[in-house]
Amino acid sequence: MKKSSVLALVSVAVFAGIACADFSGDYAPANWSLGSSSNGFVDVHDATTLVLVGTDDGTNTFGWTDLRITVPQTGLISFDWAYSSSDEHGVDRGLYYANSTAWVLLSDTNGQSGTVSNIAVSALDSFIFTIESEDSLFGPGVLVVTNFGFTTVPTPGALAMLGLAGLATGRRRAR
Repeated sequence: MKKSSVLALVSVAVFAGIACADFSGDYAPANWSLGSSSNGFVDVHDATTLVLVGTDDGTNTFGWTDLRITVPQTGLISFDWAYSSSDEHGVDRGLYYANSTAWVLLSDTNGQSGTVSNIAVSALDSFIFTIESEDSLFGPGVLVVTNFGFTTVPTPGALAMLGLAGLATGRRRAR
């Protein structure tokens, strides 16, 4: 195989990124950690679906339930979501947190759903799905996540190495 063919294959691999479909590989269910201020829990967490259930302990106090992972490498996260709650509008809410930024509201209204695409994350960032409840009464919020995906983003160093390899190949041909 010619060096130019090898270089072309390497460049395709670098630019395409490595994809993880659903909750598998580095994002498999066993790699996530659950935290809760009370009785929140994960109802389902398999390769295709996450169902996170918020607190509902009858205390009339603020409560939260988190499912978190430390991001293993720089890339982009995408997912579909659906939110439900029998509580009043705005009392419970589903959110996510990524790359040391503020919490991002998915919904505080029963029956909403959507898609979140291309959330930029860096290696060692925390990525968290959470449900908050202002009162922990009248039923928990429920966040269902499907079609979770992660795609790596080439680091600047990898791109520089690719460029140097291209220059070296071109120089050899010139001789």
